[in-house]
Amino acid sequence: MPGACPNPPAEVVEALNEWAEISPGGNKIVLVSDRSGSQEIYISAADGSNLLQLTHFGVAHAPESPRWSPDGQQIVFDAVDQGQRRFLRFKLTAELPVVSAIHPPIT
Repeated sequence: MPGACPNPPAEVVEALNEWAEISPGGNKIVLVSDRSGSQEIYISAADGSNLLQLTHFGVAHAPESPRWSPDGQQIVFDAVDQGQRRFLRFKLTAELPVVSAIHPPIT
């Protein structure tokens, strides 16, 4: 069929993706997306593959503005906690990032 995509994507997800930032090493991207139904922080490879959801806050906390630390080992962001917007951070470990801590803890 003329105009048809020869290799259609396996899954199309409608989502608002924003606040994307590439890591200092240039190999990862951090962003906020609502693909899960609420705003959450995700990380992926620089080409967009290997998308991994880092937060599971739900609608109560609405994380925004994630930024890499200069060494690429932490992500700082802001989120609503008990009605107030606070700055929080993740410490990442291993090649596949694992959230080892959120400081200060969000309630």
